[in-house]
This record gives sequence, structure tokens and C-alpha cells, in this order.
Amino acid sequence: MIQTKCLLSVAEKCDLAADHQDTKTKLPKIWYLLNFLTSTEYIKTFPFFHKLSSNDQYVLARYVILPCFNLHNSYFSISKKYDTCLQPDGAKEPTEEDRHYSFDVKAVGPLIRCQIELIEYILLKAICISQLQLRCQSCRYKKCIEVGMNSKALELNETEKEALNFKKLAEVEKEQLEFPTIQAIISKENQNKTIIDMLCYLELKIDQFKNSAYNPLVIDYMKTTEELVTRKSILCLADHLGPMSGWPINRKVELPKVSRMRDVPDIDMKYSGPPARPIFSPANQKMWMFFNMMTTIEYAKTFNFLQKLDLNDQIVLVGQTTLLCMNLHNSYYAVSRKMEKCMHPDGTEQPQRDEYHYPVVSMALAPLIRCDIQPIEYILLKAIGLCNPTVHGLSEHGQTIIAKERQQFSDVLLDHCLRNRSDGPSRFVELLGIISVLLRQQRLQKDIHIYHISPIISRFPFPVQFLDEIMYS
Repeated sequence: MIQTKCLLSVAEKCDLAADHQDTKTKLPKIWYLLNFLTSTEYIKTFPFFHKLSSNDQYVLARYVILPCFNLHNSYFSISKKYDTCLQPDGAKEPTEEDRHYSFDVKAVGPLIRCQIELIEYILLKAICISQLQLRCQSCRYKKCIEVGMNSKALELNETEKEALNFKKLAEVEKEQLEFPTIQAIISKENQNKTIIDMLCYLELKIDQFKNSAYNPLVIDYMKTTEELVTRKSILCLADHLGPMSGWPINRKVELPKVSRMRDVPDIDMKYSGPPARPIFSPANQKMWMFFNMMTTIEYAKTFNFLQKLDLNDQIVLVGQTTLLCMNLHNSYYAVSRKMEKCMHPDGTEQPQRDEYHYPVVSMALAPLIRCDIQPIEYILLKAIGLCNPTVHGLSEHGQTIIAKERQQFSDVLLDHCLRNRSDGPSRFVELLGIISVLLRQQRLQKDIHIYHISPIISRFPFPVQFLDEIMYS
């Protein structure tokens, strides 16, 4: 009913047809059902309702149809100077003999008492939809039981005690007493330790993947961001292929005159051969600029919250945070090895100091060295950088999920700083300040790509689609 086309326009056609219809053939309306249908159509007229997902529309409709239904019926009655339930055809439904009469007329008294006006009524009806606090009765009951409510102490009459639902409840409680469940109590300290252990293990898998013999194929670089996000994780390839042989590499590449970037050659690349051939002819040489971005996308896919997002939110988030997480990872890799240059697992330095984009790529080295960042601080800061709810283009649903995750990782980082540092709060602020440097670095990298790199790589015989999508996001 929610997904069907609005039926309110049918009223005009029905009015014209009613003039030519015999009154004897007209069927009486079932007002209880018709009012439900009318309230549903009323909700569908609001623009915000169509911005919600199908599940949210269904949940909202479940909770607001009855309030709108009762408010409309009550106001219609008092507007006609009646203190009972009156319908448009003059019928008084329900009547005083009906069992649910006392419930249906409950809203009539307050409306008469406050002498509600038309404008006040229509605004109040709209507020019922937009600001109603949704409560699940089942969840509320469970919370009451958890805090010690005794369901057997409910004040019930004889009829309610014989109700089927109450008997089922008594049977469930009897089973729970016979077979009690033991709930494990997890302290905040243990929860934080679990999160840190998970991130440490993930970082080990990322390092293993970067050191593995896996070298992306040409067809991998031609994939879109959506294809990389939706495909199955490839981090497990590190276990199957093992470490790369022939590392470290000692090679010297002349600096191109036009691009002034060794990763971006000046000449047009002539690609030939099967599509399964790597971009570089030596099997042990990786194109780190692209490989690191693909690895960061695989890193993001390991987080459970990403699977709760819509596909569009996943693509938007990955597009806006890939460079940030990649730069932090690369910078920490160099700093953790006591180096002040951009080093990679194969022993190569990319970019070198004489390259065009070196000042931008190396921006995060100094802050990490200055604050002497520790491994646990790094992995938590990286997770916080990934969970950015302020990214433009995210839905409200996605922002809520991501904000909750960022708050969780931020709490763990703050707790870690307070436990291990005498200057815990200031240390926490200092670490979060690195994110602003990473955001500025990301923005400058995108500018360099758009104005300097993009015109050159546009001559490549194959498009690097995910790179362009991330840089232009």
C-alpha cells in the first residue's frame, strides 16, 4: 500500500461518477478500514517520506497511521459539534455499545477542552508524523525485564489472565527459570582490547598483502571503484602466493622531463600482449601508486559497518577516505623504520626528493615524527580517518552508522591515551590534529592529479578508472 500510487486524486473522478449513479446501488463504506487507508495516503503526500528507504517507510507508517487516524476522526467529530465518533455519512461509528468505544473517543475530550483550531489541528497532525518517537513494545518489554520488572506482578483482570499471549509469556518465563542463560559481562577495558587486537591483526594482514607476490593485472587497474568495492576480498591471496621474491630492488629510473614523476612516463605507452600481463614487465615490480590505493580499498572492506551502508554510501566513503588512509599508512611505514623518505616494501623510494609531487606526498612524515606516534595510536587513528561521517554525499542513514563507528574508535583512542600517558587528553588532541594534515594533503594530491597528472595519463592505452573516480570525488 505504501509503494502504490497516491489514491487521493481518485476522489475527483468518483465525485463525477457519483452524480450519475443510482443511490440504491451505492454500497456503505467500511469507515474503520477506509480511515486507515486515508491516513496512509496522507503520509505519502509528504516529500520527506519518499526520501526514506522502503524499510524506514514501512516502520514509520506502522507507528503514525493510528495517531493520524484518531486525531482526524476526533477533530472531525468536534468540528461538527459532536462529542462522539461521527463519520462523514452521518454514521456514529463506533457506538457506545461497541467494546472499543472508550478507546476511540479518548482524544475527543482533550480537543474539546483546548478548543483546538483548524490550523492548530493540521500542524499537530503533521508533527505526529515528523517528530513521533518510535518505540518498539517488544524491545521496551525486554528492557523492563532486564532491569528487574516482574511480569507476574501485572494488574490483570480475569479476562486478561486467560489471554493467549499472557499464557505464552508465563510458559516462556517458566522455561527461563528451569534453563537460565548465563550472560557474559564484558568490561569496557576488554571491549577496547578486542578492538585493538582486531585492528592489529588487520594491519598485519595488510602488510603481508603488500609484501606478497600478488601483482595486479592490467584488467584490475581498469576496474571502477564500484567493482573494487563489491568484489570479494583479495587479502587472502597473500597466504596463497607467499612473499615476493627478488626484493629489495635496486634500480634507478631517470626523471621524466614533462611529468617530473617517475610513476608517470612522458611517452605514450604502447600496450600489447594478453590482458593478464602486469603493467610492468618485471614480475616483482609493483606500481605502488595504484597498488596502495587498491590495498586501502581492501582495508576499508574488512570493516563490518561498511556492509551496513548502501552501495552509493560505500562508494562515496571510499572515494573520500582512500587517499587519507593510504597516506597515513605509507608515512607510518617509513617513520616506523626510522626513515624520513617515502619508502615501500620492495626497498624503492617513491617519490624521490627531485620529483614534482614529493613535498605533498611527504607532508605527513613530519607530524608523525614530531609526535612519535606509537603502533596502537596509529591503527586507531587510521580507523578514525576511515570513519568520516562529514563526507559530502552520504545519506543520513550512512552518516548515523559512520558517526557511531568513529565515536567508538575515538573512545578507544582516548582511553588508551589516558591509561598510558600522563598527558592523556593533550596527547589525544595532538593525534587527532594529524587528521587535519592528512585532509589537506589529500586535497593537494587531488589538485595535482587534476591539473598535472590527468592530462598525461589520459594518453595511456588503458584507463585507470578507479584512480580518476577517487581523485575527482
